[in-house]
Amino acid sequence: ERGRDLEGIIKQWDTFVKPNSERFVKPSMLSADIIIPRGSDNLVAMSTIITHIRKQLKTKSAEHVQHLIRLGQKFKAIDYNRVHILPKTNQLEGMCAILLNKQSSRDEFIFYFDRVALILINEALELIQYSPITEKEIITPGGYIFKKAMKQSEEVVAVNMIRSGDCFMSSLRKTIPEVKVGKLLIQQDSQTGEPQLHTEKLPPLAKGNNVLLFDAQTISGAASIMAIKIMLDHGINEEDIILVTYLSTEIGVRRILNAFSKVNIVIGKMGSSNDTDTDIRKNEIGYCSDNDWWMSTRFIDAIYFGTD
Repeated sequence: ERGRDLEGIIKQWDTFVKPNSERFVKPSMLSADIIIPRGSDNLVAMSTIITHIRKQLKTKSAEHVQHLIRLGQKFKAIDYNRVHILPKTNQLEGMCAILLNKQSSRDEFIFYFDRVALILINEALELIQYSPITEKEIITPGGYIFKKAMKQSEEVVAVNMIRSGDCFMSSLRKTIPEVKVGKLLIQQDSQTGEPQLHTEKLPPLAKGNNVLLFDAQTISGAASIMAIKIMLDHGINEEDIILVTYLSTEIGVRRILNAFSKVNIVIGKMGSSNDTDTDIRKNEIGYCSDNDWWMSTRFIDAIYFGTD
């Protein structure tokens, strides 16, 4: 793969790989709780560890919620006046199947995600305030005067969460060609797990602007909460912020609305965090759990931009 000959490979093995393995790797194995033979190729062991980690995270999450309750904070029920989930249709479920299919080509993935993105953007634009046109009349091609015309009350500004939100740009430009676009790079700190703002490049924002905040996937909700806080710091009204996302966990939505109850969220497909869901519901077409791989792992931007 790297264009080396056999002699060079053996030399590197004898000079660097084997000595450093014996010096650093083997001693550290004495401190390991578990050693997995064959590494990631050992699917049974990897599945066992993943199940254990998810169980521990679930326990930690439950303890965290109980701690908040003891402090007097309660998770409110989801306000579905603020959460707008695309209705389940055969067309959307069919496109979802293509997006989740490993056998789908990248061209297919981009084409169908762009279709879903258009539907999400149109749903979000339905939440924008419109008002009657009063300053001038609309003359139709036939020469008639149309007096009942409408227009957007305020300018729409798009803000992308790099790079997940960039997946919406092609569809957005087809919908609102002249839209101003800003970008935020928010990444999780590897030590603390807290979101950190690395890049902020925003167009001029004014009170009353409608902001479409794009993120292809919402998992924990932490990055979205930080992005919304940044919008508020720039003078945007909370009720004028619309988060647009394709896949979102239920717990992520709950966290966002607990922090900012007036924000609108437009979702393509939302998971369920309720372990008491009946087997009948779990077997429904399109049912998703927050713990499902596609709900808890970022993959859309990697496939969309070919970096997977």
